Amino acid sequence: CSYDDCANFHEKAHLPCSERCSRPFFFCCKKPLNDGLIECGRRENCPKGGWFHLNKKCCGLSEAPEDDWLCSSCVINTQKKGTHEKPDLIWEYHRGLLWYCLFFAVANSAECQGNGWLLHAVWKVCMPVFESRGHTQYLQQGYSFLSAVAGRIPRLAAHDAVHNRTVNLKGGKNNNMSWDRVIEIFNQEILTEAGIISQGGVSMSDLLT
Repeated sequence: CSYDDCANFHEKAHLPCSERCSRPFFFCCKKPLNDGLIECGRRENCPKGGWFHLNKKCCGLSEAPEDDWLCSSCVINTQKKGTHEKPDLIWEYHRGLLWYCLFFAVANSAECQGNGWLLHAVWKVCMPVFESRGHTQYLQQGYSFLSAVAGRIPRLAAHDAVHNRTVNLKGGKNNNMSWDRVIEIFNQEILTEAGIISQGGVSMSDLLT
């Protein structure tokens, strides 16, 4: 018999001698008990083999829990790993920087293309950022725009708010700019012609502050 606890065990044997000896045994007690089985949450990474008999002696449980269960060895290893590992702050910084760079690149591309729905999505993503950074004015503007598109104003006005948020002064593809920037340019031209500021001077917002 190939089962080492059997009276007929032989080292060169390759097959079990009976149905009882043919049952798989597991690393918890090395015996083919009739109890149910429970698998460690780390599965193949469990140092004790992953499978345990469902009893007080092998796993310390009388019935299987609903969530993943970890054996005692894996619990200790997880706690040790958590105490020694520190977050990689450089990685977290660069990951956040990359996210913001890509996000603002998408926002700029949406504005240049005049893509209303993409700008609408950009505003949605910006809302948690405005709230976490304390930009109350931008948060109120975003809420006003998003709620208007969602149904606060008539459908035709909502369509106009989404698709007419940019202006193309030069013509051609990808030359759109926001209404705020266009108004800024118009104010500069008017004030320049009036002699209040020189060509290429300060912006209207600078004069008002």
